[in-house]
Amino acid sequence: MPKALIMGASSDIGIALCRLYLEKGFEVRAHYNEGQKPFFDLLEEHDNITSFQLDMCDMDSVNDFLDDNGAVVADIDVLISAVGLLESAPYNDITADHLLSALTANTLSPILFTQAVTRGMRDRGFGRIVYLSSVGVQFRGGGASYAYALSKHALEYFPSELKDWAGRNVFINAIRVGVTDTRLHSKDPGKDMKQRVSEIPAGRMATAEEIAACVFDLGSDHNTFTTGQILTVAGGE
Repeated sequence: MPKALIMGASSDIGIALCRLYLEKGFEVRAHYNEGQKPFFDLLEEHDNITSFQLDMCDMDSVNDFLDDNGAVVADIDVLISAVGLLESAPYNDITADHLLSALTANTLSPILFTQAVTRGMRDRGFGRIVYLSSVGVQFRGGGASYAYALSKHALEYFPSELKDWAGRNVFINAIRVGVTDTRLHSKDPGKDMKQRVSEIPAGRMATAEEIAACVFDLGSDHNTFTTGQILTVAGGE
C-alpha cells in the first residue's frame, strides 16, 4: 500500500487531501498542530490513517521529531506540505518574530521533511512531493500577509538536486493555491470576501476538494513526467 505524509492535514484543504488519498488506496500519515473536530472525526472513521502532533514553528521540535522517528518518514512515497501559518500584519508592523515564524513553519520545516523523505524515495525509485504555495506570492502578499507570501515564495525555490531526483523518478512541484472556501476566511470578519471574489475571473472561490484533486494529479503516479514546476490554481488570477 503506498504511503502519503500530509503536513498541515487538519486544515480544510488538508482534510480534503486526507480523504482523497484514503479513497485512492493510500495509507496516510497526517501531521497536525492544533487540529479541528472534522480532522479528529476523520481519524476515527478510517483505519489507514495515523496522526502526529508537531509545532512546525519550533525548529528544535522538528529536528528532534525527524531524529527520533526515522521510520515515519523512511518509507513515504508521497509528501504533501499544506502547512500554512498566516499571521496578518501590515508591512510596517511586521516584526522579526513574524518573519521567523512564517519562514520556520512554511518554508524550513517542509524543506527538512523533504530532505528526510527523498533519501528513501531515491533508493526505491519513486517519490512525489507537492508544496502548497499561494497565489498571494504574485501579489506580494496583498495588504497584510507579506510574511506569509514571502515564506511561500521561498518554498518555491526548488534545489538543483531535483535534476538528480528526476533520474530516480522522484518529482517535486508546487501549487499556488487561489482563494479557497475554507474556515480561514470565515474567521476573519475584517475581510470583504464579496469584493475579493469579484476579482477572480472565474467568479467564485475554489473548493478544498478541487485543490486536493490538483495536488493528487501531481502527487501520485498520475504524474509521470512533471517536476520543478509551479502551477497556479486560482480561477484565472
